[in-house]
Amino acid sequence: MLTKAQKQDYLTSGGYLCPYCGSDNLSADSWDGEGKYQPVTCQSCGKEWRDVYELVGIEEVEEDQSDVQLPEKIATDGSIAK
Repeated sequence: MLTKAQKQDYLTSGGYLCPYCGSDNLSADSWDGEGKYQPVTCQSCGKEWRDVYELVGIEEVEEDQSDVQLPEKIATDGSIAK
């Protein structure tokens, strides 16, 4: 069973490090039907858990976004995808 400290460390990492072994080799399945939970598996230690999500706010999207630059996407090989 995870301790409160392990859960907090996982949240602090942004959900990128396994709360059991600290590995970043994680895979996430598709969301459940309600969009509140996402199953996650650590490929290093084999542990499984569910990330829990909740709506915490809303941001308005401006009508005219012609001057907004989208961030570049980094490919898995480190190159920049256009």
